[in-house]
Amino acid sequence: MKRFTRLVPAAVVALAAIGGTWAHAGAQGVPPVRGGMTVRPITQDPTASVPRVSLEELKKLIAADDVLIVDVRGDETYREGHIPGAISIPLADVEKRAGELRKTPKKIVTYCS
Repeated sequence: MKRFTRLVPAAVVALAAIGGTWAHAGAQGVPPVRGGMTVRPITQDPTASVPRVSLEELKKLIAADDVLIVDVRGDETYREGHIPGAISIPLADVEKRAGELRKTPKKIVTYCS
């Protein structure tokens, strides 16, 4: 069973940073980016393989203490309000904090709105 689940499509970027490479170097017809690497445009929905979780499923995971909820919005937005128990890891910081997330035995649910 996959540990990563999402509530909204934008959070898949966070999961991609944790789970591995989501772009290919050397794609034809795509201009190079910093460091000479090129990125292949996404041709299909990158969120298609990421499981979704319903509110009821999330409530069950919370009750079983089997979920780490990650709010990937900015710090200011997080401070304005968030799901109780959620930790804040802004989307820009997910890659550098991926090791921290990989250590949890719990399922990970990300959200951004």
